[in-house]
Amino acid sequence: MTNIWQFNLCYRWHSCISEKDDKWIQEFYYEIFGKPAEQLSTPDLVGGFSKFERSVPEDPADRVFGGFQRGTDGEFDDSDLVECITSSIEDCAGSFGARNVPASMRAIEVLGIIQGRKWNVAGLNEFRKHFGLKPYEKFEDINPDPQVADQLRHLYGHTDFVELYPGLVAEEAKKPMVPGVGIAPTYTISRVVLSDAVVLVRGDRSVAPTQPSPRTC
Repeated sequence: MTNIWQFNLCYRWHSCISEKDDKWIQEFYYEIFGKPAEQLSTPDLVGGFSKFERSVPEDPADRVFGGFQRGTDGEFDDSDLVECITSSIEDCAGSFGARNVPASMRAIEVLGIIQGRKWNVAGLNEFRKHFGLKPYEKFEDINPDPQVADQLRHLYGHTDFVELYPGLVAEEAKKPMVPGVGIAPTYTISRVVLSDAVVLVRGDRSVAPTQPSPRTC
């Protein structure tokens, strides 16, 4: 399976959802499904979103969102939009961590696991080997938290069997450095993101030199 599906799973940073956005998700889900987000099953999610999609007007000019209403001129109020954008920018995000994914994302996480299995992506250790990282030998290497390590051990039995998506979510996050890096992702994700960035720059024809540099000749 090509790396595109594995990278798809690496960029699902649901643990970084803020408390404010988590509350918005819960309210949005209750409006659609009529029950708390953490109680949704995957069939509920798929069926509910299909129904919601059918309810969206085909003409974008007729659509509303976030409780905002259009004026008589068909436009949203600029001050409402500015407040929405600025408050979102200033909102404090969540952080990476095995226990930091909001409960409202439960059904989404289940779908992520199912997708990884259908795509037949590499396991966590296999993926790490591809990026030159040492495979995990013990569950405590994935996460030293005894409860997290024990749950992984109970589910998978051996570190080589840990699936990619659950493994990325359960992996220990880096400690924030102040001053320095504050995003503090997991070790595997940080290596993948940096590798992706380097490849994008090297493959960008507007950035990469078309001829060898004189220093390298």
